[in-house]
Amino acid sequence: MAYQLTVTSKDKPYNEIQNYSAFAAIKNDGSVVAWGDPAFGGTAPTITNVKQIFSTGYAFAALKNDGSVVSWGNDAFGGNSSGVSTKINGAIDVVEISSTGGWLNNNNYGAFAALKKDGSVVTWGSTEVGGSIPTDLESTLNSGVLKVYANNSAFTAIKNGSVVYWGADKNNLSISGTLNISVNVDKPNILATTNNTFAAIQTDGSVVEWGGAFDLVPSYISNSSDKDFVAVKEIYATEDTFAAIRVDGSVATWGNTPDPKAPELNGTNTVLKIYANSTSFAALRADDSVVRWGGYIAGHDVIESISQIFSSGKAFAVLKIDGSVMTWGGDEGGDYYGEDSSFVAEQLNDKNNPVTTIYSTIWAFAALRKDGSVVTWGDGVSGGDSSSVA
Repeated sequence: MAYQLTVTSKDKPYNEIQNYSAFAAIKNDGSVVAWGDPAFGGTAPTITNVKQIFSTGYAFAALKNDGSVVSWGNDAFGGNSSGVSTKINGAIDVVEISSTGGWLNNNNYGAFAALKKDGSVVTWGSTEVGGSIPTDLESTLNSGVLKVYANNSAFTAIKNGSVVYWGADKNNLSISGTLNISVNVDKPNILATTNNTFAAIQTDGSVVEWGGAFDLVPSYISNSSDKDFVAVKEIYATEDTFAAIRVDGSVATWGNTPDPKAPELNGTNTVLKIYANSTSFAALRADDSVVRWGGYIAGHDVIESISQIFSSGKAFAVLKIDGSVMTWGGDEGGDYYGEDSSFVAEQLNDKNNPVTTIYSTIWAFAALRKDGSVVTWGDGVSGGDSSSVA
């Protein structure tokens, strides 16, 4: 059986893209299969006509072709949408879903927010992390919303000329409000999130941030009147650090990882895109080389001939131009995040059946090959073992 693996969009911010311990996939017939820890949604319900799958850390939500939504996994963390099913599955379809959820002040949480075709927002899951819209924002979020983003503990809705946010800060204290900010949602990577902070590029190329906890944006990218200002075109984030590509092809960062002043990132070799996991960055440059830094990567390191980059919680997997797969990262002293693919290397480097793309949970990778088969590695309970998938 061939699968169309769509565990959310791989282009979404790190905090939105992963279920902690399960995979879900859409089959060719529009039904869903899941594997991994059943408590996290590793057993899928019987549903058909599914268009896309989204996840909190502990649950999945499937958006069907008719605009209706089915969720499963941990009920408290987004797996049960029955309380808002009438609003979600009414005459006006859901067009997109975002999610919060993870460890917050030593507790587990998770919530979904559904954007409907009429520009309104519906939420469900943990009220602590945005699963319930504050009363004073209900009318604001009832129309005119263009896009919804999420970090670990809060949602942000983009409207024309403003952003609306609600949820919690890193200490589980409620936050909500509205800011007069112009953000062009039609541009890619216009907004990024750390665990508790949002940062977005304004129409003049400057960066502004908001949320529960953050370090101030450097003036040379936040203040267009600064003598050293260079406009930002794309922005990315780990769980505690932001990285931005500027229009001159250079990189600026702020947060817990110091600004990389290395020659590899100063614009002499244009950075095309940055990839992030929870602790590290990997920057793809115009010559198909990658510069990696942060987390468990000591200093800067350059890898040549890269085609695509993917990430688990603390590891990266790359497809090289020759079709081979390379992995790195993880925790010091252990192989927990899929950083070691050596035992499936023969399958991943078969030139007669090459890997076309790679997906991930926080603990494991799944590689989709040309013939539609799937190769997994990493923590078996958390999706690294797909042997039970029919």
